[in-house]
Amino acid sequence: MIPANKQVKLLLTCRFGGRNENDAKPFSVNEYAYFAVWLRQQNFKPGDLLDTGEIERALNKWNDPTTHKQAQQAIKLHGLKKTVENITSERIEKLLARGLSLSLALEQWNAAGVWILDREEQEYPPQFKKHLKHQSPAIVFGVGNKQLLRTKAVGFVGSRNVEPTDIKATETYVAQITELGYQVISGGAQGVDETAMLAALASENSAVGVLSGDLLKFSSAGKWRTHLRAGNLALLSINEPEARFTPAAAMVRNKYIYLLSEACIVVRSDEKGGTWSGATENLKRGWVPLLISTHNSPNYRGNSKLLEGLKGQGIQAQRVNFENLSDLLSKNIANASQPARPLNMAEEEPSANSDTEQLGFGFDEG
Repeated sequence: MIPANKQVKLLLTCRFGGRNENDAKPFSVNEYAYFAVWLRQQNFKPGDLLDTGEIERALNKWNDPTTHKQAQQAIKLHGLKKTVENITSERIEKLLARGLSLSLALEQWNAAGVWILDREEQEYPPQFKKHLKHQSPAIVFGVGNKQLLRTKAVGFVGSRNVEPTDIKATETYVAQITELGYQVISGGAQGVDETAMLAALASENSAVGVLSGDLLKFSSAGKWRTHLRAGNLALLSINEPEARFTPAAAMVRNKYIYLLSEACIVVRSDEKGGTWSGATENLKRGWVPLLISTHNSPNYRGNSKLLEGLKGQGIQAQRVNFENLSDLLSKNIANASQPARPLNMAEEEPSANSDTEQLGFGFDEG
């Protein structure tokens, strides 16, 4: 049986067995972010909500507007008033009443080799909590070697539509970062993502695929299954294992590729779409060095635009080619690289109490 805190997070944030419009809608990232902070400030743990007496007490407090003042001051979210209004007592109760559906889902996921991490677990990527703070996913799902989530990596992103020169460039970059001791992080999609991951695995390197959906489908595919069993591949998703691919989900998952990387290579980008969106978000947020490939002449318009820069960007994109990749990684990463600090198993949700804690290394039990 999984811990009570994790059970409640699953019940509040996930769908089980596909979409049913009659069910209450699970919490969004922002909704759970606020609810977790509010719970902590009211001295509740998520697992307390499985107790009949405690859930009644919690809902009575939730319906008291005065209990929300501190939480609303502590957490900064766009559209916070509407977010709070959408979390009704009825909705909470309906979500928590899905215990049987959760049990059936857990049985299926366990049979498929799926593991589940929440924010209090040591294997949960600390980069998510550090950079996303309250908006780090309450739950992540995966298959394969979860230890790879803490292995140093270079990200690869790019178009689904690729030319032979793009494939060759991707394979060349992967060979170089393999020699330097980095694994590959990518998105698992056709094109640049899949090319990078398969190139790493073919050279006995490791890879992590951050998926936007279809975790069960991906993990059962022959080209991935062998490597999952061998321990040199992990597939990660912030959505339930049965969740289907959607363009919106693909956009959302881009940030996690960057956050798990120490630098990210854009092989080919258009001026719109998922690759462009993820790269521009990283430029604005300043998460990791952004390396733009110049293997094509003339360069792709999206690549050139990224190199020109964006208004208000947090970091400047850098040109990368086959000759300077090693030097760029050494300059941007090696001198400043430090291993992730091990997390105490008792640590949990991002705290709202101070700026230091909001960096992600102070956690509560919400």
